[in-house]
Amino acid sequence: VISALIITILAALVPGCQAPDTSVPRFEKAGVLFNAPAGQAVECGYLFVPEERDNPDSPTIKLYVATFKSHSASPKKDPILFLAGGPGLDAVDAVSLSFEAYAPLLAERDLIVIDQRGTGYSQPSLHADELTELAYELLGGDISPEEAESRQTAAIQGFHDRLVGQGINLAAYNSAESAADLNDLRLALGIESWNLLGVSYGSRLALTAMRDFPAGIRSVVLDATYPLQVDLYAEVPVSAKRAFELFFNSCAADDNCSLLYPDLEDV
Repeated sequence: VISALIITILAALVPGCQAPDTSVPRFEKAGVLFNAPAGQAVECGYLFVPEERDNPDSPTIKLYVATFKSHSASPKKDPILFLAGGPGLDAVDAVSLSFEAYAPLLAERDLIVIDQRGTGYSQPSLHADELTELAYELLGGDISPEEAESRQTAAIQGFHDRLVGQGINLAAYNSAESAADLNDLRLALGIESWNLLGVSYGSRLALTAMRDFPAGIRSVVLDATYPLQVDLYAEVPVSAKRAFELFFNSCAADDNCSLLYPDLEDV
């Protein structure tokens, strides 16, 4: 207690001596950690947020944010926020590597890209290094499907155990917390309203943000929409069956296709 009191007094007496800001949420500028497109102005930083907002003792995590500046001399005040898919895509790298596809968005507005919690340059990282290493080990190998599955299961278990051993609460890496991250980012950057562009899982995150934090959202673009009520993994078999049936039935109903590929479904 005495040490803390002395530090407080010194901070008040010594010019320029201030205790570091540890409040959350907060935004701090940071360097460009990726290969930015040539000639493109980029500003970067970290958003500091609690890992669990309902836990007062929650550790702080930080999310990497890159703002690609508009090409306009007088850009509009409502930027575009890009929400990547996956979930788990490294958004900042993805946008930078395929920048030609996103450059038109900068005609009138800034483009903000966030590495969602656990991804990209955000910390902590939930990258499955164990699975990457396994993929290289099995590349070109002559092993049975059963052995490959067994080794993959072991790698996934090791990945899980490593993260839990680091004190990471995996249950906190979900759409609701990520939507709260987005709202905290908007407020931390002093943005009155913005436009969400969500692709695949990013559309699910955009829908979650619309539900939980509608204030400040001017418009939303949903690309390859992943609705909140859909369990993607559970519905893969049903969706695949529907797609194949549509394909086979369309061919059977087409004179040229059915002539060239008779009994396509049986074949």
